[in-house]
Amino acid sequence: MKKFLQSYKSIIIIGIVSVILSFPLFNNKLNVLVDDGVQHLCRLIGTWQSITEHGEIGSVFSDFCNSFGYSWNIFYSPLTAYIPLILKLFIPSFIVVLKISLWAMLFLSGIAMYLFTSKVSNNKNVGILSGILYMVFPYHLTDMYIRIAFAEHASFIFLPLIFLGLYEIINENKKSYMLIVGTTGMILTHNIITIYTAIFAIIYILANIKKIHKEQFKWLVFSAIFVLCITSFYWVGLLEHKLSNANYEVFIPGRMERTDVLKYYKLNFLQLIFTNQGMAFDLGILTIIGVIITPISWKKIGKKGIYLFSLICGLLSVFMTLDIFPFEKMPQILKMIQFSFRMLEFAGFFLSYVVAVNLSKVFNNFRLLDTIVLSVIAIILVVPLTKCLQYKDDLQEQRYINGVRFTENTGRVHAGMASLEYLPHRAFENKDYLAKRDNDSIILDGSANKISENKKGSKLELVLENVENNTKIELPYIYYLGYTIKCNENNIEAEESENGFLQINLPEVNKATITVSYTGTVFMRFSVVISLFSILVLTVKKLRF
Repeated sequence: MKKFLQSYKSIIIIGIVSVILSFPLFNNKLNVLVDDGVQHLCRLIGTWQSITEHGEIGSVFSDFCNSFGYSWNIFYSPLTAYIPLILKLFIPSFIVVLKISLWAMLFLSGIAMYLFTSKVSNNKNVGILSGILYMVFPYHLTDMYIRIAFAEHASFIFLPLIFLGLYEIINENKKSYMLIVGTTGMILTHNIITIYTAIFAIIYILANIKKIHKEQFKWLVFSAIFVLCITSFYWVGLLEHKLSNANYEVFIPGRMERTDVLKYYKLNFLQLIFTNQGMAFDLGILTIIGVIITPISWKKIGKKGIYLFSLICGLLSVFMTLDIFPFEKMPQILKMIQFSFRMLEFAGFFLSYVVAVNLSKVFNNFRLLDTIVLSVIAIILVVPLTKCLQYKDDLQEQRYINGVRFTENTGRVHAGMASLEYLPHRAFENKDYLAKRDNDSIILDGSANKISENKKGSKLELVLENVENNTKIELPYIYYLGYTIKCNENNIEAEESENGFLQINLPEVNKATITVSYTGTVFMRFSVVISLFSILVLTVKKLRF
């Protein structure tokens, strides 16, 4: 037992701290359905129901949007919709699955930060402290407890792994797989954070361009290609919808990168110092002190390359959250961040490393005991954040399992559809039609006699007789690519109706049996094969090395 504890003491310490920080999750009245929480809960429910009840692939939730189908997983990075559902095989409650996942993400982020810092600093004690500082960073806990930003919370895991991979490739001339693992995880977790991570990664590569030789460059290219292949099952479908004739809300300029919202949520300097009721955007006292003592630690630090890079990027990230930074004048793709305070995730990563190194230099011989003492102080200092937590007697999980109907009285945000950003623009502009429409097929133009119609999930069978030539039928499904539609066993193409639904044009026929199912497009299906094959190749290659 003693040998086990010595071998895994770093993991054990980080694990204990993660459990302490997760104590509020043990309270069944903690409201994890505030802000983004309800959307992520519904997303878990929708994915689970699509797979288990309808035998579908989970791209379109056929029970959502009044059973017309609504997609999250085509547009939104899918990792946090699928992986937590492994727990659902053993746990009845989706809310409990959500809570356990929140803890697991916190723990894994601490381990990832430990791996990064212990490698770069060559000191496990500094690595442990850095991992704990990363976990207690107020914005990290804000994502976990206040915003319930499930996917963004998960992205904290992959940020240290990406830079660990870059460090090993550039500074150790090592064929590191951490860059592939971290980047793959990041892309499949959070689009917006991925964009900014890529920018910081490119800056780091350029800052070290003189160190990069032919073999290192080849491995960086190899890593990029494999990441694209592994994640193709996600981005291929996303790209297809982006390039399609349908105009989806999420791609409309000004829809996701609203400048007024970006400006409204800029921080003032005091918010970086004090924890306020509501959102906690402060840096934390220990982080502030740790940055202030940089001049004291500076002379004691040997090679300053990644330390200086982290210090600059950390402070820049903090500066970019402030109201004096002209975020609204940045290019549109960078304004997709929506809230400037999201830059605090990067501040948390870079500064947790810098502060851990700075604090360790204050001691002549930085020991494990010093790490534990500083960690206890860090935990105590985040206690004021608990005043921001919300509690509720009944979270009404069953209500979301049964589905929340979309009505003409639904406001800007709807449980399970967020701000409706993944609807086709036509459907979004005709929300009243969507709210009042019956769940059956409608003859828009032409003539036909409906004999029968059976619909379950994304599967439908419609039988018509005496169909007039060029008869237009609007099927009871929101328009997404990937539906396979057949008329008398022959494939027919669908187009988007004026209301944003699937529409088909039928030829003249005495009897037409129309079947609908969701299979994904040819490219989407092929991309799944590419992803699986790439994972297999990477696994074999890893074993060889």
